[in-house]
Amino acid sequence: LKREFVAMVSHDLRAPLTSVQCFLEVLSEGVFANDHDAVMKKARLSNTEISRLVQMVNSLLDVEKMESGKMDVLIAPVQIERIVERSINSVVALAEHKKVQIKPGGGQEIVANADEDLIVQILINFLSNAIKFSPPGSEITVSASQNSTMTKVSVTDKGRGIPAEFKDKIFDRFQQVELADSRFRGGTGLGLAVCKAIAEAHNGE
Repeated sequence: LKREFVAMVSHDLRAPLTSVQCFLEVLSEGVFANDHDAVMKKARLSNTEISRLVQMVNSLLDVEKMESGKMDVLIAPVQIERIVERSINSVVALAEHKKVQIKPGGGQEIVANADEDLIVQILINFLSNAIKFSPPGSEITVSASQNSTMTKVSVTDKGRGIPAEFKDKIFDRFQQVELADSRFRGGTGLGLAVCKAIAEAHNGE
């Protein structure tokens, strides 16, 4: 894990920091003094890189908090419909960009005992992954079901799926099904580790 962490830091943290640093150096030297459009374009790219860094650091902190038992979980009755709506709203721009539709399935009227914000965090992660790997023009469905002991929420997409040999590993830190995924599709390999910790904090899986 230590080796994997050092490898992740050396690439996923250093690359965006270097990019932002270069932009600031060029900006301070007055290279873009008469080119407002170029400044704005580079500034938007730098902002995207910084957002990715913040997300990565937050994921690392979330995993650490949860594994050390320091994450606050506030359980209360919540409507699945509201959780699904909040989650979809958070990723709808990404879905539209990828030309993917997200539709609520059945079970939206269910009420569950959970920490609403944390369950939204799980669904946003699942939906983001689904969008990332879905072919353009396809559909993602969010549905829910409930029995006497458990509420189950499902995100179903038309992506390539996960090979059977990886299914026990995908909730480990820094895991990607294919090495190229982190480079070309983004992601740190931490999101599903956070989801697993949240689910287990709810006595779920």
